[in-house]
Amino acid sequence: MNIKSIIKLVGTLIQILGILFAITIYYLSRSRMGIVRSLTYRNSVYNNEGLRSILIYLLIFLTISFVFTMVINYKYKVNFKETLAFVILSSLITIASINLDSDTLLSYYVLVFSSIVILTIQLIKLNLLKRKI
Repeated sequence: MNIKSIIKLVGTLIQILGILFAITIYYLSRSRMGIVRSLTYRNSVYNNEGLRSILIYLLIFLTISFVFTMVINYKYKVNFKETLAFVILSSLITIASINLDSDTLLSYYVLVFSSIVILTIQLIKLNLLKRKI
């Protein structure tokens, strides 16, 4: 195994763990009172800090980065369909994060943090791992 395949495997494992973490917190926020209280408190703290707008700008930046990657991949005919799928996915996540708020969805910040980490790792995998090391 070379370095690229090891980095890609580690990135994929981190993405899977991020998805499982977000799903677990979402499930527990609907059934466990301690998690509900903790998320309610953390949501009020994050809302007071103005973190929501920063996260939305970060998601918009990631979407723009995926669009640039898509244009480059279209030009060189490399993984265009995969990049297009992530452009659509990041756009949907950005729209959902703008329309939802922490009052509607208690695990809002956990889901947004997880999606930012997952999309960032995928962007790294699409851009850096395609080059020759």
